[in-house]
Amino acid sequence: MFVWRGGPCAQAAVTPAEACFEKMPPGWSVAESFLAPADQVGSIGTKLGAPIRSVSNTFLSVHGQTIRVNILHASSEPGAEILHAAISAMKGDPAFCVRDGLRVIEFTGKAATPALATKVAWELGFRPRPREVRYRVTADIATVERSDYMRFNDLCQLFFRAQENVGGDMAGKIREVAASFRFGN
Repeated sequence: MFVWRGGPCAQAAVTPAEACFEKMPPGWSVAESFLAPADQVGSIGTKLGAPIRSVSNTFLSVHGQTIRVNILHASSEPGAEILHAAISAMKGDPAFCVRDGLRVIEFTGKAATPALATKVAWELGFRPRPREVRYRVTADIATVERSDYMRFNDLCQLFFRAQENVGGDMAGKIREVAASFRFGN
């Protein structure tokens, strides 16, 4: 929602603008981080309906995916509630705006998904990690009645490469290796 990249309205920071970004998990890095200038902070607070003490804007790289994390520091508890409600109303999923005390954290960006925003919120301590996480897994499977176990790894690798569209005519190669197998119903 709020972008202050470059130009006179941005203050490039050598170190992260917020302490929560100082120690990143493996595979994560801060690409850019800065505080919004005071005049923009006031303007943002006016637009959202509550006074704001500061706003930081941080671009994270999470295993190659970029997500922008905006942190708004409200001046009061009622102000934080108003800011959270205003930003949440603009988002398509509750994962994109969380509240942690007087901080309202917004996640945005082209690669931002609810799953990525949730992971960032857990890893940076904006939300408590659940004791248990459930995953839904789908798989295309076939039963094997007869196989050549020496060729099984070759067939698996061909399926993976075909799924990633690597290596040209995979169908012919798969048919060739699959001839040593008999698949059931």
